[in-house]
Amino acid sequence: DTCTGKLTVSDTTGFHAGDEVLIFQMQGASVNTTNSGSFGQIQSFNSAGRCERARIDSVQLNAIFIHNRLLFNYNLGGKLQLVRLAVYANATVVDTLRPRAWDGITGGVLALEVSGTLTLNAPIVGDGLGFRGGSADVNPNNNCNWLIPETAYYYANGNWRGANKGEGIAIFEPGKELGRGPQANGGGGGNDHNSGGGGGGNLYSGGKGGDNNEPSTFGCSGHSPGIGGLGLNALNDRWYLGGGGGAGHTNNFPTGNGGNGGAILLIKAQSINGSMPFIQSNGMPGKTANGDGGGGGGGGGSIRLELTNPAPNLVLAAMGGNGGNTLNNNQSRCFGPGGGGSGGLVRCNQPINAMLNGGQAGVVTGSTNGCNGSTNGASAGQNGEYQPLVAIPAEHNIAFQPQITTQPQNKSVCEGNPVYFSIATVSGNWQYQWEINTGNGWQTIGANQGYSAYNSPNLGILNPTIAQNGYTFRCRVKKGNCSSLVSLPATLTLLPKTSAAFTYNIQNAQVVFNNTAQNAVQYYWSFGDGSNSLLPNPVHTYSHEGSFKVTFYAIGACDTAIVSQNLLIALAPQAGFSIPDTLYGCNSVEAVFINDASQNTTGFSWLFPGGTPATSNLPNPVVFYSNSGLFSATQIVNNVAGGDTLTKNILVQVEQNPLASFIVSGIFNGLVSVNNMSTAGAGYTWNFGDGSADVSAFQPQHQYSQSGQYTITLVVSNPCGASILQTQVQVTLVAVDELALARLPHVYPNPARQAFFIDCRKMPEKPLYFRVLDVQGREVDSQQSKGETFYEVDASTWSSGMYHLELFLPSGMVHTLMCKQ
Repeated sequence: DTCTGKLTVSDTTGFHAGDEVLIFQMQGASVNTTNSGSFGQIQSFNSAGRCERARIDSVQLNAIFIHNRLLFNYNLGGKLQLVRLAVYANATVVDTLRPRAWDGITGGVLALEVSGTLTLNAPIVGDGLGFRGGSADVNPNNNCNWLIPETAYYYANGNWRGANKGEGIAIFEPGKELGRGPQANGGGGGNDHNSGGGGGGNLYSGGKGGDNNEPSTFGCSGHSPGIGGLGLNALNDRWYLGGGGGAGHTNNFPTGNGGNGGAILLIKAQSINGSMPFIQSNGMPGKTANGDGGGGGGGGGSIRLELTNPAPNLVLAAMGGNGGNTLNNNQSRCFGPGGGGSGGLVRCNQPINAMLNGGQAGVVTGSTNGCNGSTNGASAGQNGEYQPLVAIPAEHNIAFQPQITTQPQNKSVCEGNPVYFSIATVSGNWQYQWEINTGNGWQTIGANQGYSAYNSPNLGILNPTIAQNGYTFRCRVKKGNCSSLVSLPATLTLLPKTSAAFTYNIQNAQVVFNNTAQNAVQYYWSFGDGSNSLLPNPVHTYSHEGSFKVTFYAIGACDTAIVSQNLLIALAPQAGFSIPDTLYGCNSVEAVFINDASQNTTGFSWLFPGGTPATSNLPNPVVFYSNSGLFSATQIVNNVAGGDTLTKNILVQVEQNPLASFIVSGIFNGLVSVNNMSTAGAGYTWNFGDGSADVSAFQPQHQYSQSGQYTITLVVSNPCGASILQTQVQVTLVAVDELALARLPHVYPNPARQAFFIDCRKMPEKPLYFRVLDVQGREVDSQQSKGETFYEVDASTWSSGMYHLELFLPSGMVHTLMCKQ
């Protein structure tokens, strides 16, 4: 009764107010009980093995009242017992000290606490005082069949097909007490015929029993021996008795009992010494069977030893019991020996010599068969384990009144979102009732009011509405009629949902936005052209026209509302196109107008005065010009917002095909002069037919070195093509005497940079006039003679190149060349 701290017990003898006690649950684990290889495996430990410490306040008839609340919940059906903790200042053990043997209800635990020195002049022994081994039983109705082996994992009491299982932390299920399946850490019993029992387990598993091999063909062999008790992998706050060994299968003499497991020894002292420093809790060996299966050994027990000072001479032992042997009475028989029990568990805070060996498997003895001396398939138990010390739990709070350790907190949530109010209390079997105050006082929350778990520590409001804003809640904690405690109140604050909406005003490409959102604290705009804004009411200018999806996010304290609208933006058009400033062509020029710079246009047209065609509506029109000149081109663009016009001027240069034309204007003693009359030429190439190099000049002179007939060829070219003209000349050379040379003027310097001087003073005739021609036959200077015989010609403005000087005398004309640098 946790309201009063009352424990109802079967016997109060030896218990007194102020005593320290231990509450132990010995059994109560849940195991698999199917007829399979999983039989006996732990499904839940529940509270089996739990132990905690308490102090007695008072003792009454069949009742003990404890001071502090219990830490754990226990199952009364799990063999719950109260053990007095013997407490001494100093103690001397003068005779072997043992706990009461486990009898299926109480016993198996020794608890001793010495604040000073514990002197061991006799040992503390818990050997075989734990879980009981299965007892051998001879059933007079044994009727084995060599053809049908007995392989089940359980049988009911009284069935000759299986032997008794050893005890473990799971209570026997009625009708499943026999057979080879383990009972948690209790070993399984051997199955028909004469197979050995399995060893008991503790932290680790016991060994399995041995087979019975019949020498005759029609003998009933036993190949389903008891499986060893399972290892519990014990939790560090639990303690277990060593599992009992399973009995061997018997049909002759009931001697193959399983060994009992070791007890639980809980000892605390400052120091330990004495003449017999031994503390042990070993499993007992399985019994030797006479003509039947041997019993499994018991599992080692559990020892907790807490010492302030080291005890180097102290010896601890929690070994498994050996499996029982089989007597074969000098026959050719191989009855199944028992499996060994596992080693136990030692937890200690000092380095102590601890023996934790698993028990050995039993062997076949007295057989004339080759199996004599073997285990015949029986196995040893696993070794136990030495672990660090763990404390025995004890709660120090007086617990039979509820205590609220965590008060409910104020909550602020969005409308429609679930919200929970919670409290935390000390452990106890309390009742909880939530109450509400809507402004009219506190009322109890009941069913069908929209609240969940209103009678638990956690109150849920799954779909709160804005109408519940400001409600307060508290929880009342009760323990029957013992007590009632009310928590502090907590207030629910509901935040309204956010809504999103906006209007806008379009002015050409600029849009002014106005948000009409409700309950928003932040804003985000996406304008549909890759740009965005965090302003509440932004102004945005679009760079091009089109349809744009504007999305507005209104961000509230709890949620985000989203709304979108499509905007149609029409921008003023802008004309723009590309065309070279100057175009060249032969006979006619092709002009390609590229519409690459106009913007925001839905329609356009072109004007090309002087071109063909003169107008166009194509995006990139092609126009032809037949004449050279400066022409205008106009682009006109428009959309719903208006129009725009752009005009550009283009210089067109139309080249004609070249035409070669020349005449030989003079031949003087092999010096040939030509008059070039070609048209549309850009380049001129002369070949004089005497093997000399071509000459590139407009109107050159050529000096032949031999008399003869020669062909003069002129090639006139431009980007549009080439024209060729040939003409033949007859050249006659005569000897030049001093008189002829005297007829030539003296020109110097030749070549000249600024001016030429023409000296005619040694000539036999005075010149009448002279002229200077460039290579293209154009006159660049001329002078009439006034009786002068010396001339200065200004050449500073001439281009560099060759020039012809023609000097006209009364008797004729003479030629000579001048070179301007």
